[in-house]
Amino acid sequence: MKEWFFKAPENILGTIVSAVIFYFLIILICRLFGLRSFTSMSSFDFVITLSMGAMLATTIVSKEVTLTEGAVALMTLFGLQWLIAEIRVRNNKKIWVDTPPILLMDGPVLLRKNMRKARITENELISKLRAHNIRSYQQVQAVVFESSGNISVLYKPSTSEELDEVMLKGVNRD
Repeated sequence: MKEWFFKAPENILGTIVSAVIFYFLIILICRLFGLRSFTSMSSFDFVITLSMGAMLATTIVSKEVTLTEGAVALMTLFGLQWLIAEIRVRNNKKIWVDTPPILLMDGPVLLRKNMRKARITENELISKLRAHNIRSYQQVQAVVFESSGNISVLYKPSTSEELDEVMLKGVNRD
């Protein structure tokens, strides 16, 4: 039971040294690969960011994973993240790791088929509408379930200004 709360001082020192090394390694990696590595622009980005955190924590506190193994694994994930981002930028389009955004509301109309695809319930959608200060479906021009998992609400203009089609470019309307 005693070891559950406290182990030998060299174990604690090892954890501190590992944490300091990885702290500076993360700073270096961010300088090399850019902050794009930590954004959640898509579900793929989100999963990779979570994986990096889990890998980092495991390497810092586990005796089974060496600092070198952890650093190589972390650099590999960052490298893959950078490569996928470069492919996206060069092609200026989404690639196979990206999921297309889905239109959940077209004006005041709920698109139930798309809501089922996105696994969004009407109650969840209404909650998001309230969070965007929507008081009536009539105020909605479009609601989009984004690739990142966020929900964007586009308001109906108070003037005769219409929604620019570029705002819904690439959004799955089916």
